[in-house]
Amino acid sequence: MNNAGGKEVIRGFVTNTANYQPLGSMSNTADPCNLQSQYNFAIDEIHFISLFDKAMHDNGITGMSYITDTSRNGVTNERQDCANWCNINNSGFGRRPTTDVSDLGLSNLDALVWVKTPGESDGTSDTSAQRHDSMCNSADSFTPSPEAGAWSPEFFVMLAKNANPALTPGPTPPGPTPPSPDCPGGSL
Repeated sequence: MNNAGGKEVIRGFVTNTANYQPLGSMSNTADPCNLQSQYNFAIDEIHFISLFDKAMHDNGITGMSYITDTSRNGVTNERQDCANWCNINNSGFGRRPTTDVSDLGLSNLDALVWVKTPGESDGTSDTSAQRHDSMCNSADSFTPSPEAGAWSPEFFVMLAKNANPALTPGPTPPGPTPPSPDCPGGSL
């Protein structure tokens, strides 16, 4: 912390960046990864933030605020193994970026954000690629997937289809303005 300028200049932390952990809430008891059986009570991101903040407080670092990435955590039971992290199949967009987070029960959570660009690959499933990681061919991985950081339109479409809350179409943009009888080209 001192190498970052000291606790006086650090406002807070971002969690779940480019990950799939469920958002949850302080009143949530669901444990889709069965973490409590391993004495891990960070059953979702909200509980993780609460426990992390307590550990920081216990070490003299107080007054921190948090934001958490919800770009890919809309589906909570999509993995056979919660240790799998690469391009998770059947995942979906989570809650939209917002500062309206009072329903989550964590007073020092400032916002939900989309840090990881939805549709950007975690890594390639091409086993002959130089940067291949075997996790990108796990039972839970979306394949085929391009190199890490490359755009995967198919992965993006899957995230959109599985969004929770569901994506809803916005208002239809207005069509072209019909030509005015006073102005033959239709514009002034």
